[in-house]
Formats: sequence, structure tokens, C-alpha cells
Amino acid sequence: MKIQVIVTCAANKTVNIPEELQFGKLPTLSVDESVIEWIKRLKSTNVNLVKMIDLYKGGYWGIVKDINSNSKVDNVWILSAGYGIVNANQEVKPYAIALKDNSFDSIKLNTKEQFNESYSLWWDNITDKRKLSITDVYNQYKDDLFIVYASYEYMKAIKNDFINIVDKPNVLIVSPDTKIKEFTPHILNTNLRLRSFLGGNKMTVSSLTVKHLIENIDKIGYTRDKINSYFEKIISKQPELPPQNPIRKKLKDEEFIKLLLEIGINKPKTAIIKAVNDKGYASGVNRTARILNKLLKDSVKNQNNDTTRT
Repeated sequence: MKIQVIVTCAANKTVNIPEELQFGKLPTLSVDESVIEWIKRLKSTNVNLVKMIDLYKGGYWGIVKDINSNSKVDNVWILSAGYGIVNANQEVKPYAIALKDNSFDSIKLNTKEQFNESYSLWWDNITDKRKLSITDVYNQYKDDLFIVYASYEYMKAIKNDFINIVDKPNVLIVSPDTKIKEFTPHILNTNLRLRSFLGGNKMTVSSLTVKHLIENIDKIGYTRDKINSYFEKIISKQPELPPQNPIRKKLKDEEFIKLLLEIGINKPKTAIIKAVNDKGYASGVNRTARILNKLLKDSVKNQNNDTTRT
């Protein structure tokens, strides 16, 4: 049986991104208007094309490349905020846009609505405008086995599209952190304890799970029940996860902003979060990114105003 793999894209890119395709630098519009403006920029921006599989880098993406080179895999499909669902070998224009809050190029933080459904509204719009959805891909290869990895954030974004195929017997889902009631019964029983068996870290264990499943699927079996039984046995033999991070004091927004300004907002986000934690305060990745992005945007705006006055 041929295998179709669907995975999320990655944050780190191998090439520079033109300003025209950095979502954080677009004007703040409604989600619908932003999609139209984004599509227009994808068409008009003059930049060298690069294959999706070569656009990203990092530990997670190295695993995706291994999956893409496996002879059992017919196609790898990338869930991309900028393009919708894209074949890994398709050439695209380098871009920066994110379906998560902790990014300067976040759709939610850079559109007018800023509500929880912003990402699903964006996904529905971008796939409609580009005339290709997850459902379309499934219908094209419906006799194949589909193995899907997506984080909770992406699952929320693709919900209206993915709901059409989530209960199909040939669709296997690896997404241990997803808590969507329509999806939960169909998600494979994997979790972070597989790190002890597969290696990797919190960010890569799910993609390593997909890789391991593909490499051993002839032995494991092709049904959800057989695969669940296989992973449950492995997990039962692994040690418990280490304790969670210590409880830290949460500051009010005004206090948190003052602390970020003291630390320096132009440092890497990871360094800022570490500095906040080292001082005994809770950082919260999404909250830190939201406030930090606003401070950075305000800083750019103030610099532009100063330049205009001079």
C-alpha cells in the first residue's frame, strides 16, 4: 500500500525572506482581506523559487526529509500557513507567516479580529483561494494510507477541512497534545514517553514516531488497532516523564512589560524567556510573544515617526 504523509511546516528557513512576504510587515486587515492581500503578494513578489522540502531547516525538518526519502512514501504534503497544503517537491516563494501566537508573523496577532477562530478562518480561505484542500488530496489518493502529524495549533486551524476525513480507516493521526472532541477518538495512542524509546525531544518525538511507524509498518500492521497496541506496549515499558517546570510568579502585563524592557526586547526570544525564568517569573511562550511582538511593533512605529519628523 502506498503511503501519503501530511506534516506541518517549520519555523526556521534556509533562505532570506523578502519583506513583501513577511506577514508581520503587512498592513493590519481583516482575515478575509489579509488572505486576498497575501495571495496578491505571492503572485507579484519577484524572488527565486525553492522546493518546499528545501525551504526549512532544523532538527524536526531533518526528520521530515528522512520521511520524504523513504521508498514506502509516495508523497509528503506540507501544511503551510502561506500556501495551504503543498506537495514537498513543489517550488514556492520563500515566506514568513505563522499559525501560532508566539511569532512576529502570527496571523492572529496581525489581523484585526484576533479571535480564536482566526487560524481556521485563514486556513479555510487560503485553501479555497488556492483550490486545494486536505480533503481534495485525500480524494485524489483515497486508496492509499494517510499518516498525518500536526500540532494542536495546526489541528485547530485545519479542523473544518480535516473533519471530512478524520474518521476514515486509512487515516492515521499522530498528535498527542490535540484535545478536539471530534478528533480525539481517531488519534493514535502515542505520547511524549516515547522519547525514551525513539530519542529526540519534545519538539521532535512525534515526527520520530511517524518515521518509526513508516519504517516498521509492515511488521506492525496497517490498522489503527494494531498500531495502537504496538505503541501502548512500548510506552508501558518506558519511565515516567520528568516533573514539570517549577511554579513561578506571574506578573501583571504592566510589570511584565517593564521587565521585558529591562532585559532588552531585541534579544532572541529564547534568551528573553530564559532571563524571565531565571528571575523567578513565569514567561508563558504565547504571552511573552504577544507582548514582545507588540513592543517591537511599537518600537518600529516610533522609529518611523522620528524619521518622519526629522
